[in-house]
Amino acid sequence: MIPAILRRAVLVLAAVVALLLGADFLVAHHPYFGIDGLPGFALAFGGLAALATLALGAAAGRLIARGAFDDD
Repeated sequence: MIPAILRRAVLVLAAVVALLLGADFLVAHHPYFGIDGLPGFALAFGGLAALATLALGAAAGRLIARGAFDDD
């Protein structure tokens, strides 16, 4: 069961993301590579970068937890 505060936080975060994505359609883009001019590109790129950072951090945490970096 998901606590109510966590559910509320996820809903607020989803609403903020939806508002930012909607506002992205109102902004004039100046693309450099072409694909970066698409609406929602910054959202997708930032989200993928955040997921990659979390994955790398989890992998590093597993390495550290098993003692891979100990000076035995």
